[in-house]
Amino acid sequence: MLHRGRTHRYLEVRFGLRPQATTTWQALLTATEARRRGALLRARFRDLDERPWEAVTGSLLDTIAADPTAYENAVIAEACGRAGPEISDLLFSPDWIDESLDALLRAAHDLQIRAETDQIATGTRNRDLVRRRDAVRRRLKETRAHADRTRKASLPTARTTADTVDPHRVATAWVGRYLKAERRDLVIEHALAAGVDSALLHHGTFQERVARHVATGRMKAPVGPQVERLLASPAETLREAVLRDALQPGARTDALGHPLVLETWAEQLDFLSTVAAPAAYAEPTGRLSALPPMTSARMLTAAADELAGRRQTLARLIERTHECERLRLAVSDIVMTLDRTAPGREAMGAAIRSADEELRRRHAELYAIARAHLYAYQDPSGRLADTWPDHHAAVRGTVLLAMERFSQAPTALLV
Repeated sequence: MLHRGRTHRYLEVRFGLRPQATTTWQALLTATEARRRGALLRARFRDLDERPWEAVTGSLLDTIAADPTAYENAVIAEACGRAGPEISDLLFSPDWIDESLDALLRAAHDLQIRAETDQIATGTRNRDLVRRRDAVRRRLKETRAHADRTRKASLPTARTTADTVDPHRVATAWVGRYLKAERRDLVIEHALAAGVDSALLHHGTFQERVARHVATGRMKAPVGPQVERLLASPAETLREAVLRDALQPGARTDALGHPLVLETWAEQLDFLSTVAAPAAYAEPTGRLSALPPMTSARMLTAAADELAGRRQTLARLIERTHECERLRLAVSDIVMTLDRTAPGREAMGAAIRSADEELRRRHAELYAIARAHLYAYQDPSGRLADTWPDHHAAVRGTVLLAMERFSQAPTALLV
């Protein structure tokens, strides 16, 4: 699940090309560091015309794999229609799409900050930078949608067709959703009676399920010394590792992407983003919002660089948050598949169905409420129509509210 484009940094680690002085996560957020990053952002961004982006060559592959800036320029050129079809096929192929998602988000942030800094310096908008930024944002949105469709298509089918088009099964599922606690007790009762292993009865939290699959060897995720150190580290040490990972490409900590560390990584990224957002004149909402109008006035270069550096710090944390979320989603898909194929799962499924049927019989009035709301969406054969998925969420909310009203005043069937 790790990006193969990061291998160049191991040379720096192995040969000590970039020795790092010991510091703290607070020191990495100082004004001096922020000003330096802002100045580097202004100086390092290369023009698209420096390299022909028409065909895929060995030299091009080596360059974008080792140089994040070159990768940014490649995705910008492609988004702006200045790259050949071979480049598009490469960047959005299964082997490269994750790296391209990261590069697109990084490019969108860098173009946004450059456009803001340029407007502060000149007092006018740089239309070319804004045009490139908007093109990259559109391509990022399209790529995310494509990656999401591809991911969902690769997952095993969670439900049979009958589960989604049979109004009896849909209504029964909604009764169970409304009566979660009672359903849980019934499932345990039926499962134990069927001889199901008690370990299958308590899923636990997502992190507990991951730990269980790793411990049993069903999820292949060896726990090495670096992972053990992170798991045992205090919060301050973790924050420094997470911040270095975000701000310094040569100091990436691959162990943060280990399934057992992902939740901790996400928590620390959220904490650091919350700390960094106010100084960057942004809200900690998971995106880099536009600068408020009052901060767009002319200011000295040093002050503008410092502001750009603070916003770049937040942008890098947001980028790592998106990477972390993508890895968490991938692990979640694996856990879901492992849960479904666990030994005894078939017997567990039968116990769940038996419990749901008993719950339906116990609460016939609630079941009737659900069925009454589904009549309007049934076709002549009694199945739910093809347009049903478009209405599912809204009708479910209405049904759960009707069940709540009936439970509070069960003197009449409220539908």
